Amino acid sequence: EQGQPAVVDPLPYTASLSVSGGPPELETALTGSSELLSQGDRLPSGEAGLIARAVSDFERLVGRLYVEGYYAGTVNIRVAGLDLQQALAAPSLPGPRPVPVTITVDPGPLFTFGAIAITPADDAAQGANTTFDGASYGLVRGETANSEKILRAERAIVADLKAAGYPFARISRREIVADHDTDRLDVRLSVAAGRAARFG
Repeated sequence: EQGQPAVVDPLPYTASLSVSGGPPELETALTGSSELLSQGDRLPSGEAGLIARAVSDFERLVGRLYVEGYYAGTVNIRVAGLDLQQALAAPSLPGPRPVPVTITVDPGPLFTFGAIAITPADDAAQGANTTFDGASYGLVRGETANSEKILRAERAIVADLKAAGYPFARISRREIVADHDTDRLDVRLSVAAGRAARFG
């Protein structure tokens, strides 16, 4: 490809993804998050490059499961028939070329929000004219507990405090607990407003 530096020791591979359970759009989302699948036309540099791509994919796919609300899922990536730990320890990858890479995902149950608590962590937040109500920030008990909702809520809380004159507002503590017995995600956020700004 023009403008792209040549890859040293390009290693061809084939990659496949299988998802056991979950809606069809989950497989689409996971496929879109996988560099092994989406970057297949850009060959990695040698075995180390392929293994590094697989390790990165593992983290990306687990993160995508969280975004979709699956907190008890498992991701298994095998490179040349070896799991990632074995592949990292192997002196070289066995078997044919292109190297076969298989990704299997068991998403587990879909989690919903359980207990939601947003509490002030300092006197300024306590006295700020802001109601720390989870529902008003999109965190509603019983709804799908995707991680993007939590991040959006945090950004909105901080933005509201800044708009109210607290430029140093921040989320001082985030506690997220997945209850695997009930498939609920409990969220506890502590909010520090910091020093209020005054017009000079």
